[in-house]
Amino acid sequence: MDMLAGIPSIVYGLWGFYVLRPLIVDLGLNAQGFGIFTAGVVLAIMIIPYATSISTEIIKMVSSDLKEAAYSLGATRREVILGVLIPNARSGIFTSFVLAFGRALGETMAVTMLIGNANIIPDSIF
Repeated sequence: MDMLAGIPSIVYGLWGFYVLRPLIVDLGLNAQGFGIFTAGVVLAIMIIPYATSISTEIIKMVSSDLKEAAYSLGATRREVILGVLIPNARSGIFTSFVLAFGRALGETMAVTMLIGNANIIPDSIF
């Protein structure tokens, strides 16, 4: 996931233009394949590895003493995750998604390539 987080936005834009856009045309969602839907899918693919890698590091930082204490009290793996890991890492996970959203807002090249380079307000996401 860390490798995917480091790929520049222009590469994602080119992938969306040459791979995803023809797929959307073949599915019949849009005649040309350009639009908000295509740009949104590429942005989602672009920011998920970024948010995931930061969230993974935050979860790894939760103290092993807390996890071991929960296990010693008889908690299952699910209870440790939901009762110990997530509550202790909640603010870091939220921050990772805010940073990923900020990256998505700053990526103009991928979006410009996939919305058709038009300065009009569209009627639909397709």
